[in-house]
Amino acid sequence: MIRKLLLVAVLTAAASAAVAQQGPSDEQAACRHDVRKFCHNKEVGEIAGCLLSQPRKDLSSTCRSLLKSKGV
Repeated sequence: MIRKLLLVAVLTAAASAAVAQQGPSDEQAACRHDVRKFCHNKEVGEIAGCLLSQPRKDLSSTCRSLLKSKGV
Protein backbone atom coordinates (compact mmCIF):
# COMPACT_ATOMS: atom_id res chain seq x y z
CA MET A 1 0.00 0.00 0.00
CA ILE A 2 2.79 2.44 0.92
CA ARG A 3 4.61 1.62 -2.31
CA LYS A 4 1.52 2.37 -4.36
CA LEU A 5 1.05 5.68 -2.56
CA LEU A 6 4.68 6.53 -3.19
CA LEU A 7 4.28 5.67 -6.86
CA VAL A 8 1.21 7.88 -7.12
CA ALA A 9 3.18 10.73 -5.55
CA VAL A 10 6.11 10.24 -7.93
CA LEU A 11 3.93 10.03 -11.02
CA THR A 12 1.81 12.97 -9.93
CA ALA A 13 4.93 15.01 -9.40
CA ALA A 14 6.19 14.04 -12.85
CA ALA A 15 3.12 15.60 -14.39
CA SER A 16 3.15 18.70 -12.26
CA ALA A 17 4.24 21.88 -14.01
CA ALA A 18 5.55 23.31 -10.75
CA VAL A 19 7.85 20.36 -10.21
CA ALA A 20 8.95 20.43 -13.84
CA GLN A 21 10.09 24.02 -13.35
CA GLN A 22 12.23 22.97 -10.37
CA GLY A 23 14.04 20.40 -12.47
CA PRO A 24 13.10 16.75 -12.77
CA SER A 25 14.57 14.10 -10.55
CA ASP A 26 15.49 10.76 -12.07
CA GLU A 27 12.26 9.20 -10.79
CA GLN A 28 10.08 12.02 -12.07
CA ALA A 29 11.73 11.88 -15.47
CA ALA A 30 11.48 8.09 -15.76
CA CYS A 31 7.83 8.08 -16.86
CA ARG A 32 7.47 11.62 -18.22
CA HIS A 33 7.44 10.48 -21.86
CA ASP A 34 4.88 7.78 -21.08
CA VAL A 35 2.66 10.23 -19.20
CA ARG A 36 2.70 12.55 -22.20
CA LYS A 37 2.11 9.71 -24.64
CA PHE A 38 -0.61 7.73 -22.86
CA CYS A 39 -2.09 9.99 -20.19
CA HIS A 40 -1.98 13.51 -21.63
CA ASN A 41 -5.75 13.87 -21.30
CA LYS A 42 -5.94 12.68 -17.67
CA GLU A 43 -6.27 14.73 -14.52
CA VAL A 44 -3.24 14.73 -12.22
CA GLY A 45 -4.88 12.28 -9.80
CA GLU A 46 -5.59 9.82 -12.63
CA ILE A 47 -2.08 9.56 -14.04
CA ALA A 48 -0.83 6.67 -11.91
CA GLY A 49 -3.89 4.60 -12.74
CA CYS A 50 -3.52 5.46 -16.39
CA LEU A 51 0.09 4.29 -16.51
CA LEU A 52 -0.67 1.15 -14.54
CA SER A 53 -3.47 0.29 -16.99
CA GLN A 54 -1.06 0.35 -19.95
CA PRO A 55 0.49 -2.91 -21.11
CA ARG A 56 3.99 -2.99 -19.63
CA LYS A 57 5.49 -3.74 -23.03
CA ASP A 58 4.20 -0.38 -24.30
CA LEU A 59 5.93 1.64 -21.56
CA SER A 60 9.47 2.91 -21.88
CA SER A 61 12.17 0.82 -20.28
CA THR A 62 12.87 3.57 -17.72
CA CYS A 63 9.24 3.69 -16.66
CA ARG A 64 8.98 -0.10 -16.49
CA SER A 65 12.09 -0.14 -14.30
CA LEU A 66 10.62 2.48 -11.97
CA LEU A 67 7.36 0.58 -11.64
CA LYS A 68 9.24 -2.65 -11.00
CA SER A 69 11.44 -0.99 -8.36
CA LYS A 70 8.29 0.28 -6.59
CA GLY A 71 6.77 -3.20 -6.60
CA VAL A 72 3.87 -2.45 -8.90
